[in-house]
Amino acid sequence: MTDIAQAAGGPVVVFDLLGRTGALADMSEFGHLLEDKQVRRMDRWKAFFAAIPQARVIEEHRDLVGYFAGLGYGIAYSSDCDISTIADSQEWLTRHGFPPGRVLARTPAGQSHARGVLRAKHSRNLQHRFRCEVRLVVDSDADVRDFLTGNGLPAVTYAELLEMGTREVRALVGYEVPADMSRTASVG
Repeated sequence: MTDIAQAAGGPVVVFDLLGRTGALADMSEFGHLLEDKQVRRMDRWKAFFAAIPQARVIEEHRDLVGYFAGLGYGIAYSSDCDISTIADSQEWLTRHGFPPGRVLARTPAGQSHARGVLRAKHSRNLQHRFRCEVRLVVDSDADVRDFLTGNGLPAVTYAELLEMGTREVRALVGYEVPADMSRTASVG
């Protein structure tokens, strides 16, 4: 049940898709595109986001997405990019074997939100438009996590999630282990 349409009314985990440091897509090698002050700010960001197809996967983070999909959670990917990058993002996710899920992006083009505000907006969209229960938001930035938890959304960083044990993760999202499921599975 990883597709948002199938998860309507069900639990969903939201993942930070890309960033300069530590999301699902490793964009760190493209950070220099944001530093050229000779180029307009919006053009720098367009160049950065155009590099999505070349981004490397952070394997242990992909494993986390697969773990939650395997538990039956719907998956959503929250992107800082504008709506024009959804097709590239979806293709990248598919090519790299990520579970199916809705890519949520910034809209309209040119509108800017702080990352925490954007993650909260995406989570509220899932709750209201798709009637999903957002069980967790996973982000690469502790400041975003703090903003989200301060606004009533359950959130952790990738680093925190990787350090948790299976029982702690399941408790975090309120997962009840079916009686016939092995209790020896591991998160990371």
